[in-house]
Amino acid sequence: MATTLKTTTRTVTLSLVDPKSGLDWSGDYVGNHSDSALVRDPDGAVDYLTDDATADWWLNQCAAQQEADNALAELSADGRQSILDDVGGLDLEDQPGAILEAIRNTQCPEHGCLRVRCAESH
Repeated sequence: MATTLKTTTRTVTLSLVDPKSGLDWSGDYVGNHSDSALVRDPDGAVDYLTDDATADWWLNQCAAQQEADNALAELSADGRQSILDDVGGLDLEDQPGAILEAIRNTQCPEHGCLRVRCAESH
């Protein structure tokens, strides 16, 4: 289910959809990584109250994570795990970029495909 943030000027909706299952896991993502800049809405009208800068940060973060998740979904289970092992332990804001960079670095220089798929496709 999408996650809503309300600022003094707007309400934004965060979405992070698992490409395999189609389920929106933005609530878990934000909930597991939120800090004092996000306050649960006591009225329950939205999920969190925050400022514009924090809302923008979460919008950008969820978009970057979605791009990384979509790229990971294209890999085999072993390929995904290898990439995730390589980038483990990074700060939240650095993870999506590191995942995408790791995937780019696994491309086969001869064919341009992912090395983890090269043997399967050629």
